[in-house]
Amino acid sequence: PGTEPVTRTGVDFETPGLSLGIAYHTPIVTSPVILMLNEFDNAIRHAERKDDKTSACATTCIANTPATILNTLDYIASTRYLILIATANMKQSDLVTGIYKRYTRAGRFDNHYQVNSCGTPSARRAPPCGKKYKTRKS
Repeated sequence: PGTEPVTRTGVDFETPGLSLGIAYHTPIVTSPVILMLNEFDNAIRHAERKDDKTSACATTCIANTPATILNTLDYIASTRYLILIATANMKQSDLVTGIYKRYTRAGRFDNHYQVNSCGTPSARRAPPCGKKYKTRKS
């Protein structure tokens, strides 16, 4: 039998009531799950806010507090046959420093890549297109 991965796109930690059990089926060796987490940097900024969180996400989303995101990332990291790919609108080098470091450390995210839009004005300031960053070893 072959391997048939299941991909779930559009996963957003700021979605009220999001349950990872609902977001995907139980991953197994013949049917691993790939979760595509959108706008991860926004979820972190939301969790790190100190002001009053009055949005719908205030009490019912994973991005409610740093602890809920960190616990979720640890759960994902400990789940066999589950791959998490997170996107952000930041440079890779910024996502591994400051407030972001504890969210993106080895064990939570083992590989980091920066993808540039070749030929766009913003890509001119970024590393050359196709450059692969060194990955961290667990």
